Amino acid sequence: REVLDTRQISPNVQETKSTLLTASPNGGLTPSVQTTDRETKTSDHNIEFHKSTSLPDSNGNWQLSEVREGTVKDNGKDRTKTKEERVLRPGTDGNLSVVERTISKESENATGDKRETVATYSTNLPGTPIDDSLHLNQEVTTVHRKSDGVQTTQTLVEQRNPAEPSGSLRVTQEAIDIIRPGTAGTTRETQTLQSLDSNGELGVVSVDTRKQDNSPAVHVDIAPAKTPQPAAAH
Repeated sequence: REVLDTRQISPNVQETKSTLLTASPNGGLTPSVQTTDRETKTSDHNIEFHKSTSLPDSNGNWQLSEVREGTVKDNGKDRTKTKEERVLRPGTDGNLSVVERTISKESENATGDKRETVATYSTNLPGTPIDDSLHLNQEVTTVHRKSDGVQTTQTLVEQRNPAEPSGSLRVTQEAIDIIRPGTAGTTRETQTLQSLDSNGELGVVSVDTRKQDNSPAVHVDIAPAKTPQPAAAH
């Protein structure tokens, strides 16, 4: 069970507190996760957010486990949106420190094509010791296109090579989703997934094809027919 409490602190500030209750050994419900999410509208196109998550310790006292904070900027002129987020977690000394940072950018052109890029920076890189510096670890680019009724979504995942942690990012996965219109309201969807093989090259892992009927349902009236009423005598 989740208990939510949302309050409008001021015209530009909204806060939501959430408590998640899960089953306990005695058969009741006990609080297991507590979050506080605050959004502040700093201008017409900018929002600042701050979300803290706490977990109970062995004595049942709430302990702060994670903080996510950042900004969302929406530029209505050129249809772009940027989100920056920092993730902070307590270290061995109990103090919060930044362990991850993400930068997301969304854009849309005049024809309706959309592009989204999410870059993730982390202090924990595969194959290297953990330090206090943030390093680019992964970048995911998703492109949505629509032309002549055909919808195409292409997703590229770029990551570092654990064997060469100091090298640049490389494409490790590619997913292509194509939806084509058919006859009589049907659509045909093909999903292709490619991943790195043992030779370090992209190879097809799976191809999934499905057909969907989008035609409107036919309405059948099953109500009993009305009995004609005899004409009134004159």
